[in-house]
Amino acid sequence: MPQEDPHNYARFLQSGEFTVPDEAFDSYAHIVDPQGSGGTMGGYISHNRLEPGKLNEFTQQLARRGYSKENIAQFATLFSTSKQIVFKQSLLQKRFFLKALPHERYHREMHELQSEELVVLKAAYQDLIHREYTIQQATQTAGLFDADEIDVAQRYGVESLYIVASTPEDGGFSRMSSEMKWDEFYPYLAQGAFMPRAERILQQEFPEAYAIHLRLKEKSKIK
Repeated sequence: MPQEDPHNYARFLQSGEFTVPDEAFDSYAHIVDPQGSGGTMGGYISHNRLEPGKLNEFTQQLARRGYSKENIAQFATLFSTSKQIVFKQSLLQKRFFLKALPHERYHREMHELQSEELVVLKAAYQDLIHREYTIQQATQTAGLFDADEIDVAQRYGVESLYIVASTPEDGGFSRMSSEMKWDEFYPYLAQGAFMPRAERILQQEFPEAYAIHLRLKEKSKIK
């Protein structure tokens, strides 16, 4: 059997951040989101989603899986408590943990923002995700689009390039954010999922939003 934490990633967990057995997390995820894909490895619990009926179903599932009354009580308390970050234990075996933890911390920090700051972030997001350039416009925009990106786009018959586009590691020049909600955009931006121009434009044209983003990014880092 693989080690539970071969890289000692658990040392990065702070107060309010936990790992639980995969089966316990899967039981919770299925009960609160029966239509989910089942591939969730963890997340930020902003509020209690285990209303009494679901809580009872959750504890019964854990009992059928053979967990002790003490463990069941611990998991019930954990998943009923808001503002917690909970991951499957198996995530400690994957390097993806190093992206997942700051990502979920960013979500936690966003929930603490004032409404005025949320308005600022949303406005910048709405502008950025709708910006697109024809290949000709991209060619004429100095320093914003990489020459290799333009070349690849032309070879594959791509007609437009976007300010917010995934990096080559995350799929290439495709418009990654087209269906992405605004509160997912910023955590992904923080983890470097987009081409650098997105953050550059945010800094240049939306300094207030950029300052908020930098503050949250710094608070979310693994240290």
